[in-house]
Amino acid sequence: GDGQRCVSMRDDAQNLEHRGQWYEALTAFDNKIGAHPADAALRLGRIRCLGKVGHHTTLLALLRTDVADLARLSTTTTTTSSTSTTSSSSSSSSSVACTVASMLSCGVQAAWRLGDWGALDEMLAVCSQPAYRGHLARDWDVLLGSVIAALASQHQQHQQQHQQQHQEQLQLQQQFQRLGAEVFAERVA
Repeated sequence: GDGQRCVSMRDDAQNLEHRGQWYEALTAFDNKIGAHPADAALRLGRIRCLGKVGHHTTLLALLRTDVADLARLSTTTTTTSSTSTTSSSSSSSSSVACTVASMLSCGVQAAWRLGDWGALDEMLAVCSQPAYRGHLARDWDVLLGSVIAALASQHQQHQQQHQQQHQEQLQLQQQFQRLGAEVFAERVA
């Protein structure tokens, strides 16, 4: 009944996505998430579409919310579902973790595309958590994001060193000018 309708609606949105109709798919995913907030696959589809249309800032904001919601929903589902077996609840948990890992990969890419190094560090920190690490060990976007984060950090350190050297040179120039003015004042007097 309701489960089949959810799968059918997800398939419709995914068909739009696969045909490259990003905005239509985004709208379809948004509509379906309203009716089925615990469906991680719908949230992943929305995240992918946001990336395809270049809405990286929105992607990061929704990703943060989605990851928190899915963690809460999967914890609630696992603790309230006493009729399900341990293996099916751990399988479901693993499936959600895999989906969230895919979402995080999109988030890493969005962060480096924006040049938002703080968000990139945040996404990489979440990716390194045990629940997601195994799913992302060979993920191209996460690996590339790690390299870009290291380069950005190195660049920031270099810029800070350069600024410090520049400040020291300015101070020396100012001291030299003061000494020159004092020597000139003494000679004139």
